[in-house]
Amino acid sequence: MKFDLRNGIDKLASRLADSGKDHMSCGGDCSACPEKGSCSVYAAPMVRAAAKIPPEPQRMSAEEIGRALTLAEPFAAWLEAVKAHALDTLLTGGDIPGWKAVEGRSNRRFTDSEAALLALEAGGVPHDTLYERKPLSPAQIEKRIGTEVFRQLAGGFVEKPAGKPVLAPEGDARKACCISIRG
Repeated sequence: MKFDLRNGIDKLASRLADSGKDHMSCGGDCSACPEKGSCSVYAAPMVRAAAKIPPEPQRMSAEEIGRALTLAEPFAAWLEAVKAHALDTLLTGGDIPGWKAVEGRSNRRFTDSEAALLALEAGGVPHDTLYERKPLSPAQIEKRIGTEVFRQLAGGFVEKPAGKPVLAPEGDARKACCISIRG
């Protein structure tokens, strides 16, 4: 069964309107509210914004992309709050129809790393295969020896490359960067 986003949005918008809560507005800083993940008043602007997306396929203009990004930021925060609320509900014995809590990804680890490494070495695995020697980062060394000593001895060998480009609202204090032409 395929989920129809448009139909789901229309149903939620209709339910909010029928409940009389659609006209209410959030007060104070709703982003800090512990109930935002289950609050229909907090959800209403997200639902109205999503309902304005045209259902027929078409290329969005730069202005529409800008509006979509502006609308998506609070929507993404709201969705994370809804997910957190749903997970909490499920973990405390509640039910969310169509959803379940599952075990996330984890990495293997030794229960006793010292004993495991000794057993591996005793079994003939070379020491160099089990251990890695790598230098500390500039920040770690600077923290250990002090800023001035670090700057005097190794300052000429340190660079700070540009960070990976990320989207930010126009009002962000950082300057715009990284304009490139893709071929």
